[in-house]
Amino acid sequence: MRVRVAALLSVSALLLSASAASAADLTWQNWDDGNWYVSGMAGASFFNDQDNNGSSGPGLNFTTHPDTGYNVSGALGRYITNNIRVEGEIGYRRADVGLVTRGPTLQGGGNSQATSFMANAYYEFPLGRGWKPYIGGGIGFADVSYDHLTQAGSKLVDDSDVVFAYQGGGGIGYELDPRNTVFVDYRYFGTTDPSFRATNGTEVSSEFGSQNVSLGWRYKF
Repeated sequence: MRVRVAALLSVSALLLSASAASAADLTWQNWDDGNWYVSGMAGASFFNDQDNNGSSGPGLNFTTHPDTGYNVSGALGRYITNNIRVEGEIGYRRADVGLVTRGPTLQGGGNSQATSFMANAYYEFPLGRGWKPYIGGGIGFADVSYDHLTQAGSKLVDDSDVVFAYQGGGGIGYELDPRNTVFVDYRYFGTTDPSFRATNGTEVSSEFGSQNVSLGWRYKF
């Protein structure tokens, strides 16, 4: 967890440094100049293995091994300078649980998922000819859940928790025209540890993190 938070802080520091270094070249936008945008993206999610630790009782510790999943998200945002944009984003990521280790590693069932509500900021580096690499990050909250999680047909958890969420990453966009941009995006998405109620009533402390690679489109209006 410390490594993940440190990585996010490093991205944020780089974003602030880049903004400060380019301050002399930035032009602040008026609120009615067509710099609002909507965006959407979808792609593959690679969930981390999830360690789950019961608060009491024997045999309540287990690890889930999610399969490759997917993510979708949409955002409404605005360019506040030529290079900096901010946005509000709703995202969803989900992966089926293929294996569960609880003693032996056996066939799993159900899925792990998170619905997130994030405030993000990005800094773009215009390279010319329409290419714009970017870095950014965000914070918010997420509803994280196990949906009908089982091991060898035996139900373990079917519960959710709302926790603090964070993300950081970057990508590269290409302007098709002044209003339309397509982009490839990478980001790490993580949360603080959620707590779930197991089917036997015991509280289980879990974790959530995922690597996400997506294709997207952004439209300015």
